[in-house]
Amino acid sequence: MSQATDTDTASDKAAARPRSPWIISPAWDLAYIVATPLAIVPIVVWLEQAVFTPTQILLFVTSFATLAHHLPGFMRAYGDRELFRRFRWRFLLVPPLASLTAIAFLPPPSLADQWNLPYRSLDGLELALLLWGTWHGLMQTFGFMRIYDMKRGADDARTARLDFWLCVMLFVAGFAFSDARVFGLMNVAWRTGVPIVDPQWLVASRYVVGALTAIVVSAYILDILRQSRSQRGISWIKIALAASTGALYWFSGRLSTNLVIGIAMFEIFHAVQYYAIVWVYNRRLAERVGERFGLLGFLFRQRWSMLGLYLAAIAAYGSIRFFSGAPDDVDLITRHADWIALITAAFNTSTLLHFYFDGFIWKVSDRQTAANLDVADGVSLADRFVPGAIHATKWAAFAAGLGLLVWLQFRQTASTKASGETEDARVFAALARWTPNLPEAQLQTARLAIDSGNLDAALTLAQQAVALRPRAHEAHAVLGDALLFSHQPNEAAESFRRALALDATRWRYHAKLAESLRDADRLDEALDVVRTAIQRLPDEPGLRDELTSMLVYAVNDAKRRDAAASRRYYEELRRIEPRDFRTRFRLGQFAYEHGDFEFAAQTIRELAAERPEVLAANLVSIAEDAKRRGDGVASQWYYQQLQELNVQDFGPRFQLGLYRHERGDFEIAVDVFRSLAADRPDEPKTRMMLGVALLELGRLDDAEAALRHALTLAPNDADIHYNLARLLDRTGRSNEAQEHMNEVRRIDSGQ
Repeated sequence: MSQATDTDTASDKAAARPRSPWIISPAWDLAYIVATPLAIVPIVVWLEQAVFTPTQILLFVTSFATLAHHLPGFMRAYGDRELFRRFRWRFLLVPPLASLTAIAFLPPPSLADQWNLPYRSLDGLELALLLWGTWHGLMQTFGFMRIYDMKRGADDARTARLDFWLCVMLFVAGFAFSDARVFGLMNVAWRTGVPIVDPQWLVASRYVVGALTAIVVSAYILDILRQSRSQRGISWIKIALAASTGALYWFSGRLSTNLVIGIAMFEIFHAVQYYAIVWVYNRRLAERVGERFGLLGFLFRQRWSMLGLYLAAIAAYGSIRFFSGAPDDVDLITRHADWIALITAAFNTSTLLHFYFDGFIWKVSDRQTAANLDVADGVSLADRFVPGAIHATKWAAFAAGLGLLVWLQFRQTASTKASGETEDARVFAALARWTPNLPEAQLQTARLAIDSGNLDAALTLAQQAVALRPRAHEAHAVLGDALLFSHQPNEAAESFRRALALDATRWRYHAKLAESLRDADRLDEALDVVRTAIQRLPDEPGLRDELTSMLVYAVNDAKRRDAAASRRYYEELRRIEPRDFRTRFRLGQFAYEHGDFEFAAQTIRELAAERPEVLAANLVSIAEDAKRRGDGVASQWYYQQLQELNVQDFGPRFQLGLYRHERGDFEIAVDVFRSLAADRPDEPKTRMMLGVALLELGRLDDAEAALRHALTLAPNDADIHYNLARLLDRTGRSNEAQEHMNEVRRIDSGQ
């Protein structure tokens, strides 16, 4: 028997029995499709207020609702044998194209460097997915409304159009009147280069959307009255679904000011509906076609164990997102930039395919889809295919839109660089004007205010954000930064403690708490904070660096007041073996100051093997500092270490020559300055010091030649004139010496 005959027979059987107005059953429909928000809202609000932070909820929801609900659609696309046969080229060709597009918009940093790409990320795809996602949610609601009408045998074209426009206006109004959603959309749009306009445009658009919504709702109410007088009556289930969806979308975006929690609420609702419809559809398909379902047919048998396996597969797919880390974990993203970019591209690919596949595999107008949903038969088989030219045109329009966004972003990036303004400053300044009462905008503006030194504004904005989001760790952390920069370290420490109470996995919060305690002269408390944090987060290198930095500060701070404490901090610093070059150099310095000469010399030798020129510059600096303090022994020791390096850099070699000259080692000084003069024949100070060293040795002719050579290189150098005058006076040429002393006075008076 042919496939078409089987389908027709199944349809005839379905038509022979009375259809239920419910997709599953009254209890299941209310629980999973219509009245789900009545449970979602109080549960999510309670979890956010008493158990989890908004970031934790967002990570869980984006993993096990947003991403995970893609899998059931893929199960149908690749598990339904007949569906795959009809659309095989779409299912085979689009995934690699979508993947390449996602990687092109967010390439791994190492790949971008290797290919010399002129960008690191493009935001156009994110904007496209954000808009497509809204359309996707809208069409899912519209689809359920049509199913409920068609299960009653009602297929009135006017009602169908009004259902569609009601869904459109519910989502458009829910978006336009939500500061949180406006913030999210415009943040991405303006980063793609969409022109920034004044907030009056938002006000005007809300008037327009409000008027259109009122018109559509009025027309819908009139149509309900018309239907009530017809034989079929009104689909109260459908109206309840529209009301619950619209109310949740409005509440999650408008009444709930938290963008993260709002996203979570609606994503859970959307995912639960999707899990239910895919399970029911595939169960009925498996009953109808049996073994011809495909490889996944066993999952949709009449057993509770199979439902558990279905949900377990969904959870496993979502866990990929869950274990890749929180979306705002900057340190994780930085450390694993390539992998995070590839994983994000995979998520974007999954989202793109989900939106695309759902656009045609769930058409109720298709005969097989209608039959498996137990609604009136769809259109004829000849009408279920979109002509290839139209399909290609839609993809071309999508590609052209992405291309336009890429062009806009490149143009905007060039303009931003030319203005000297950062992208964050440009976008967040505009968002603060559009949504001034939104905590997300307040926090970002507070960060910018801290960077610009406007601490009063930063404190005010951060305090407002904390008042609105008392369980948001980011709000407490930004307030802590503002307090710390405002020289209120004790208050800053309390803010960072609150941030850690909400999320103790953020090593920067531990570090900032320690810095606040240090600035409040509570150094031992600060060190204990970092030590405890290292025990909790042993794999976090930033904490070890913070402990090293804190111990360096402690050694310096205690050196003059408490020698025993300084020694204790120094011993701990030795034990942790810092990796940073500069800190290791300081450790060598502390070793010398604490009498550990062998360890100090060993440290210098180790650093010399890594970066000898940098080490030489540091040795010169610290030797000169010791000399200024009158510590000639320390200065001599550091210069001895410098001499053993045998460095080639001009500056340290010149200083070493000066050191030898000051010690009276004139023969060695002559060798050093003669070598430097050979390397840099046009450098006057080297020639001058060569002449001075030769003068001290009594080699007057050579000294005069060197000094006169230096004078030709720098005729207005008072030091050269002075030293030449000394030589001339020693050789009995007092008149000529006086001429050079006059030049010294002239140059000095001119300066």
